[in-house]
Amino acid sequence: MAEAGVRMFLSWALLLPHLIDSPSLDTETICDLARSVHEHCEVLAVYPLKIRPLANHNHVTIENLGLFTASAMYPELKKAAEWKAHAVAVLERCAAVQMTEDGGHLEGCPHYHVICMEYFIDALRLAQRYGAEFSPAYIEAFRKGVDYTVHSVRPSGGIVMWGDSEEDYAFAIQNALDGYALFQNEDALRIITALCGKETVRNVCARRLWYDAKAGEVLTAIDRAAQSGDAAGVKTPLLNWQRHLKQVMFRSGWDRNALSVFFACHTPIQNGHIHLDPCSFDFTAYGRPMIIDPGIFTYANTPERYEFKSTAYHSTLRLNERDAWQYVDTWTNGPQKPGKIVDAWSKPGVKAALARHESYEPVIHWRAVALMDDAVLLVIDFLENATAEDRAEIFYHIDSTKVNITGPQRIETVDAGQPNLLILPNAGMKAELLPGRVSPRCTIARPSTRLLLQPDKADKPPVAFATLLVPYAANAKPPEVGAPEIEYANDTLTCKYRWNGSERTFEVPLERFR
Repeated sequence: MAEAGVRMFLSWALLLPHLIDSPSLDTETICDLARSVHEHCEVLAVYPLKIRPLANHNHVTIENLGLFTASAMYPELKKAAEWKAHAVAVLERCAAVQMTEDGGHLEGCPHYHVICMEYFIDALRLAQRYGAEFSPAYIEAFRKGVDYTVHSVRPSGGIVMWGDSEEDYAFAIQNALDGYALFQNEDALRIITALCGKETVRNVCARRLWYDAKAGEVLTAIDRAAQSGDAAGVKTPLLNWQRHLKQVMFRSGWDRNALSVFFACHTPIQNGHIHLDPCSFDFTAYGRPMIIDPGIFTYANTPERYEFKSTAYHSTLRLNERDAWQYVDTWTNGPQKPGKIVDAWSKPGVKAALARHESYEPVIHWRAVALMDDAVLLVIDFLENATAEDRAEIFYHIDSTKVNITGPQRIETVDAGQPNLLILPNAGMKAELLPGRVSPRCTIARPSTRLLLQPDKADKPPVAFATLLVPYAANAKPPEVGAPEIEYANDTLTCKYRWNGSERTFEVPLERFR
């Protein structure tokens, strides 16, 4: 069904206007084409909502964008006006259902967000060209959606590969270009130019010259943005909290050397694109993804699909060798327990978020991630209601194959000529390196390393854990930093560590969030 929509709004719609003077497009061919378009519209006007009556899936958007395009381009069709009105109404409904109040797409994957943004914005362009109208609420949803897009772009230039996401940048760039062209969002243009590079952004924009009348104007704006420096004058906040999607994105700045974090506790979930990864995160520093989400690799119902979706393939805590919930098949999950981002905040010297989930009930997993001094990432885990029989496993998926354990509490990447990462867990943890894979595009994967941290055997296993992630620039020496110390007392988690000769303290008063 989705393919029928794609033919109408993409391949046929873009190609046919350029064949209008071709001798190959004779009367017989035009009649065959008209019959086929009519047949497509008859199907697209009826079946999408019969299959997905809630309109909460990107396929409904694709199919009705196809119906809108065909009915607008071929007004001679008997039911064209009826189909056009129907398509606009369904697209309005899709936007209301799929785009959350904070601007993110319902499926919670940056990859699907940027693609669906383009579908909805294409409908706006068609409306301007063919005389249809969308509501102010529809337009506002995508104004906010542009902000989600730029926050989900790593400082290294690709989008965060969260859930079933690819590391593609082209759709993210197109979102930012649309943000400028449709909503005068200069910040989005400056940010995407700074992170992806002027020539990359110009190349994406140039592809639009043959169908987007504003592309030439936007090319000039890209040049101005590049001249202004690394996102100079940007006022977009450095922290974005998506409350409905239970995601937080924050960073130290809008330049390529910035440190950035994507953190989520999205459970329960409503679709098969999300992975079994509550409280996992993605971390980029100095233009290089360090701790990474594994991506898609495949949609097929194979062992690899489970592997890439499993809890152990993400950067989170697993309890008693159990996934956070049951994986049934490629699109189906077992029951999930509640989880949420409890709070997110930005203060001088710290940007942080706190999450909790009940996937291992009666044990409750709390995790705080804090960007300290815009220089190091602190990760704190706490297991509420844990017993002596419970065993914690903390995984970090490292985007490198050159990882060494160089001390009891010291793990390092050693990639020559690249930024590297020093990982320091609290005392009493043993480290093990496991093979992994990262999939920047579907069906493609590269090798990686997964770090597994576990408490040394003890009569009373610890319930609080702290890990410092210390990135440093290419060809630089690791900073002077001490392993973290973690304490739980009076319902407060307190972590201390030494940084450049002085002590740093971070506290999480859990009682405030119960």
